[in-house]
Amino acid sequence: MDITQNSVKDPISTTKILVIEDELIVAENIARNLRKLGYEVIGIVDSGEEAIQTATKKHPNLVLMDIMLQGDMDGIEAAGYIRSQLKIPVVYMTAYADDNTLGRAKLTEPYGYLVKPFKPQSLKTTIEIALQKYQSEQAVESRYIQQIETVKNQLNKLSDRENSNILSNRLLLSEKFDKIINNITNSKTQYSGKEQNFIPTLPVICLGINRFKRIDDLGHDWSDLLMTNIVERLNKFIGKNSVIARLNTDELVIILESLHQKIKITGIIQNILQQFVEPYVLKQQKFLMSANAGIALYPIDGEQLGQLLLKARKTMEYARKQGNNKYYFDNEIGKDQNSNTLQLENDLHSALSSKQFKIYYQPIINLKTGKIVGAEALLRWQKSDGSIILPQQFLPLAEETGLIEPIGEFVLKTACENVKALQDIGLGKIRVGVNISACQLNQLDLRQRLVKVLLNSGLAPNYLELDFNESVLITNETKAVRCLHGLKSLGIQISIDDFGTGYSSLSYLQKFPIDSIKINQNFISKIHSNPTNQVIISAIISMAHKLNMRVIAEGVETEEELAFLVKNQCDELQGYVFHRPLPLVEFASLAESLASCPQMINDWIHGKGK
Repeated sequence: MDITQNSVKDPISTTKILVIEDELIVAENIARNLRKLGYEVIGIVDSGEEAIQTATKKHPNLVLMDIMLQGDMDGIEAAGYIRSQLKIPVVYMTAYADDNTLGRAKLTEPYGYLVKPFKPQSLKTTIEIALQKYQSEQAVESRYIQQIETVKNQLNKLSDRENSNILSNRLLLSEKFDKIINNITNSKTQYSGKEQNFIPTLPVICLGINRFKRIDDLGHDWSDLLMTNIVERLNKFIGKNSVIARLNTDELVIILESLHQKIKITGIIQNILQQFVEPYVLKQQKFLMSANAGIALYPIDGEQLGQLLLKARKTMEYARKQGNNKYYFDNEIGKDQNSNTLQLENDLHSALSSKQFKIYYQPIINLKTGKIVGAEALLRWQKSDGSIILPQQFLPLAEETGLIEPIGEFVLKTACENVKALQDIGLGKIRVGVNISACQLNQLDLRQRLVKVLLNSGLAPNYLELDFNESVLITNETKAVRCLHGLKSLGIQISIDDFGTGYSSLSYLQKFPIDSIKINQNFISKIHSNPTNQVIISAIISMAHKLNMRVIAEGVETEEELAFLVKNQCDELQGYVFHRPLPLVEFASLAESLASCPQMINDWIHGKGK
């Protein structure tokens, strides 16, 4: 509750301070001292929830925050949100100065720390230092923001210059999609009353090019030339304002320019696949190609671009299994897959109870020291017949059936216990990265579950890194920001997975408490022969470092890719160029062998070994 007493405000006072303190007598004494010092006290509240609400509404220049508060949210959680989301400096006040409290408070990057009881002079000095530090940081941050905008503009221009007909820059796709949706919204009235049975839909099409690897193996210029030829054929009939984006090596995403009835979309899809009947001529050589298409419809199959892309790609993969030049709509594959889905669901239930799930660990290498500094925990389903099923084949169903929660908890529990065991046998203070799904992020007790896992395993929080896909975070940005700050207050590290494939990559970096970003493999692949991606990656690394974030390159497969990353000061890598994911025992053996001779791997990374 707000327990501020009426007071006469100093008209010349310019610094507004919010006091969060759960003891009324202490709070009133602090407020009196602040007013004597010439500050304006805009409120006194006694809970973390009210602290956030009041700070959001009144936006003070500084917050004095007690750590022990009323309600479910302590001062550290509230401060984390106020500090990062509202950009307001926080100074802690507490009688508790143990190492654990100081460690948690430090993670929220406070601007000062007052141990109760404190004198008015100490209060004044701490506030002055905090405000001066904040103003200096604001000036630096302003320059960073300008640099980020400059980089974004350069990337946009580079993408437009590279090919005006195809978006190779994934960061622009969402903007194009939003523009089409806005145009649709503004023109909806033109359909009213014209056709009673007209149901307008916008198709998001995933087009998979079959046997693309044989072209890609000839060289990067061959595969780019093929895609250019394909896009030229498609542009002749899909409309000049439609969008074509190359999101994967062998896949295109097509978003048509306007609403269509399903029967018209069918005609367009058939026309698209017809473009693969005639051979493509590349450098005077003919190539017979085929393709498959999956279609998700806005708003029937979803309203978010990420959701529609996921469904369209899943449907395209299903179409591939049915033969070349086949296409399906998302809502058509359910009937064909019902029996298979039911069997898979039953197998999933038994897999959990019969301990068929295994955790593999892919090493993460520090590119400065050459040492293994971590591992990504990767889930594998090893069936009773010995076959291995990869996550992308069963996790979507696990999310639909609710099994993702116990599976996710199994991964967290096992990964933390295993890495703590590795630490205990002397294999270094390595961290473990665990992917967190949208369902897990939405769990109301996720923070409590993590506390329990960490306590039971004995793993220190700073050795657990939670990997979030950026599309998961921006689905409900406000909720995600608050949740991540709650997790960060435990000391856990936060990482953004598949960076660059989402839809607002350059805009949200400062909103979330991020420790590291993982650059998606699509940017890394054959980087030595792709000038566009070279510019993008070097810009991402530079920007991340200015924001005090580590950069991890995913899916590094060749020495040329490795050399580029080392040259551009990427911090860490994981990928087959170093090692495939391994079961725990094999990972332990690898880590032990490298721990005994770190110079060997260091030489290898810098090109002296191989």
